[in-house]
Amino acid sequence: YKSLFYGFCRRGCAAEAEALFDHMEADGYFVDKVMYTCLMKEYCKDNNMTMAMQLYLRMVEKSFDFDTYIFNTLIHGFMKLGMLDKGRVLFSQMVKKGVPLNVFTYHVMIGSYCKEGNVDYALRLFENNMGVVEDISRNVHCYTNLISWLYKKGGLDKAVDLLMRMLDNGVVPDHITYFVLLKMLPKCHELKYAMVILQAILDNGCGIDPPVIDDVRDIEVKVESLLEEIAKKDMRRASEGLAVVTTALCSQRNFTAALSRIEKMVNLGCKPLPFSFNSVIKCLFEEGVIEDLGTLVSLIQEWGFVPDPDTYLIVVNELCKNNDRDDAAFAVIDVMEELGLRPTVAIYSAVIGSLGKQGRVVEAEEMFAKMIESGIQPDEMAYMIMINAYARNGRINEANELVEQVVKLFVRP
Repeated sequence: YKSLFYGFCRRGCAAEAEALFDHMEADGYFVDKVMYTCLMKEYCKDNNMTMAMQLYLRMVEKSFDFDTYIFNTLIHGFMKLGMLDKGRVLFSQMVKKGVPLNVFTYHVMIGSYCKEGNVDYALRLFENNMGVVEDISRNVHCYTNLISWLYKKGGLDKAVDLLMRMLDNGVVPDHITYFVLLKMLPKCHELKYAMVILQAILDNGCGIDPPVIDDVRDIEVKVESLLEEIAKKDMRRASEGLAVVTTALCSQRNFTAALSRIEKMVNLGCKPLPFSFNSVIKCLFEEGVIEDLGTLVSLIQEWGFVPDPDTYLIVVNELCKNNDRDDAAFAVIDVMEELGLRPTVAIYSAVIGSLGKQGRVVEAEEMFAKMIESGIQPDEMAYMIMINAYARNGRINEANELVEQVVKLFVRP
């Protein structure tokens, strides 16, 4: 039973896992904390926080000990849906019960305060716990999140200052840090910024000083040299560095050079991150040469790339931008299901939004129903997209009914 249960969970089949879970309890089998936690995680992934909290309450009744992972899973689930108050109530319970807080706990809480615009408090929370929570002062995700929000709130100087502090503290930046950096600083210097990140990776991540190159003809040569030096020391860091360089080249609309760089690194034994390939695919769409998409996908699959949900989301979003290609976007969902992959809420939402804008509200309604029937719980954004589709096409009564559902699901009493 347990093997079958965990198999359902690994495949994201929460409904099937739940049915087996209930069957086991009804037949008197002992269902342990690990199984409860596993099913809870699946509910949170599907944005079904009602069922996740029902499991939490059942665990309370059974007097299970609660650990950091359980609370982090629930808190992150609520924060992801924008239900900040409920997440903070659980955070308070976590503190009250004496459950240890870790870096991920603070990363989620910092993000929640940033989302509501309270960036200064989030920064204080981060700084005040640097010496309390192990590794928080060296966590790139906490730094990157704060840097991004400081910039969004108009604090470019504060954002740059925090970035410099991060690098001075020996924190190793990654491709997400670079992505944030691109948004903050002037354009046309993408490769220069990439070089800064690569130098920091080589210095802080690999433990050696970046090489001094005297005969550099242009910055691309230096970037390539830094990347190869990283690959000699740490292939995992090299994968992150490659994602940085690929993003830089794609920002310059140079997807040919990006592919060439990926191929060279693959030949050195580097396994590129999906982020690298996704950057190239997005660039291909933006350049209007999607006829080459099939050839590109075949090529990168030879390099061991397996498309992830972000890949499919990029394809769907780009196809939906062109009304003459929207049926191809809808087919992506069928392709994912044939491959045993579950389309995400964001993918369904993109298709529903496209249908609504074209006046194809009945098809949008069918797609919304299909999402729910597939066991995927719509988030607040998905509901709002469907509401807009109804309102845009004169279906006011249906729009109002969905608004009432949103209030019940997402608005705190």
